[in-house]
Amino acid sequence: MNADLFGQWVETNRAAWVPVVRWQEVTAETTQKAVAQGLAVAQDYVEFGTRNAQLLGEVKDPSRWALEQGKLASEFGQKMVSRTADYLKFALETQDAFGQIAETLAKTAAGTNNGGDSKTTL
Repeated sequence: MNADLFGQWVETNRAAWVPVVRWQEVTAETTQKAVAQGLAVAQDYVEFGTRNAQLLGEVKDPSRWALEQGKLASEFGQKMVSRTADYLKFALETQDAFGQIAETLAKTAAGTNNGGDSKTTL
């Protein structure tokens, strides 16, 4: 009898920690993606600044410089649009992952309150 009670206690504790561990995994993945995204944007800014400085040193005609500067700014703008789309995609993926965890917890809580099986799997 005591072994059954202990087994239930162990299973209940294990099930309670499954969503916590998954939450931490999603958080770590999100942090890693956010840092990589930030580094990529910083690299784009450095590249833009470097190319702009090179352009200032190479082009002597102001009208040609303005034209080249416009091209450079357009390329940079396109990169930023692409980075923003990438960020939005990963933000939505993260939102979905956290939503799935919350949904699983809600179902588990509903099952527990209704006398159902309270096992949690993610």
